[in-house]
Amino acid sequence: MSCEHSNDCSYYRTYRYRSSDRQSRLLVESYCEGTLHTLCRRLKSNTDFCREAPEDLAPNGYRVGTHKKMKTDSTRKFERYKIKNGACMLQMLGTKKTFSAWIVDISEGGLRLELNVQPKELDLCSEKSLLKILGYSVGAIPFPLPKEVVKPVWQNDLVMGCSFVSTPV
Repeated sequence: MSCEHSNDCSYYRTYRYRSSDRQSRLLVESYCEGTLHTLCRRLKSNTDFCREAPEDLAPNGYRVGTHKKMKTDSTRKFERYKIKNGACMLQMLGTKKTFSAWIVDISEGGLRLELNVQPKELDLCSEKSLLKILGYSVGAIPFPLPKEVVKPVWQNDLVMGCSFVSTPV
């Protein structure tokens, strides 16, 4: 069972054919092509920090060629706030499709959504899709949303990380 993110992963693209580096090959076989892909620290980094993992971060959480773990302090640009009961209604820009989701956490840079519907049913393409926030439960959010349009940045099953973007003209 192979990781669905392996084709987009810089670590996998770099180390999958390097047979001379036994450790990297073992990590690729175990995480990227094996059953440990759910424990991959590169995916966890994408989820936790809402940005792509560093090039030299191995799936086990260590920097390539070292015995040092990635430093996790001061990596976020904005403070993240956990949300309870943060329901919202979203619309895919350019269509009439609407759907609801739960806001799991929010920062000044974006928010994390838990979808009620499979993203495949929505025909959601994270690179091109823009979503407009039509409404949300005000009491659950610690500050007003800075922008009403978000762009999906990453997705892990029914959880999606989005960043705020300017409204397109």
